[in-house]
Amino acid sequence: MKQILYQRELIISFSQKSHQQMKSFILTFFLLFILTPCSMNAQKRSIEYSLKPCAGINVSSLARSKNAKTIVGLAAGADFYVHQKGSPFVFSLGAIYSQEGAKASQEVPFYERPYGRERTPRKVNRKIDYLQVPLMLHSAPWYGFSAGTGILLELRVHDDYESDDGVLIVKGSTEPFVVALPLALSYEYKNVSLDFRYILGLTNVSKAVGSDEKQSTFQFTLGYKFHL
Repeated sequence: MKQILYQRELIISFSQKSHQQMKSFILTFFLLFILTPCSMNAQKRSIEYSLKPCAGINVSSLARSKNAKTIVGLAAGADFYVHQKGSPFVFSLGAIYSQEGAKASQEVPFYERPYGRERTPRKVNRKIDYLQVPLMLHSAPWYGFSAGTGILLELRVHDDYESDDGVLIVKGSTEPFVVALPLALSYEYKNVSLDFRYILGLTNVSKAVGSDEKQSTFQFTLGYKFHL
């Protein structure tokens, strides 16, 4: 009798284990059935990479600076774009060499005679060369047009104050880096891209105590986008 009961318990426990294993198998199969199409869709939504070398001009000045006027400089570099198919946004990271600054007519220290130093009104050029590193988010192109914004870090490469006749007045009077807000509008046709950016300085340019000068730049570039 005991042996019969023991065999019955073995049969019941075996059937319970088999039932649990069957439930696990069905659940695993169901998850695979659900997740496989999702993974296939994720693979279809592939990521596109592109590189756009560009060159153009800057028209820049110093906001909140007395007597500051615009100065024209060059801009050249490249932007790297990342876009996931189906996404309404495009991410970009760039590196652009940018000549900025301002013109002004003001009194500056200037050795005009060999026997002394005078403060004489002179036309001066404040030249500041930066390496721009823009980190931006753009809208996906719509009939070739797109807009974007983000954050831009400008690393100072060179700066000086020069008079119109080429005399160096002072050097190294600006901060080593500034932060700016880029506002971009671009048009692309057959991989050729025309890009306009307004760069609004957020941090102070000058090291002078009490100064509140901020860089303000209009940047126009023409580039060609290579799909990688």
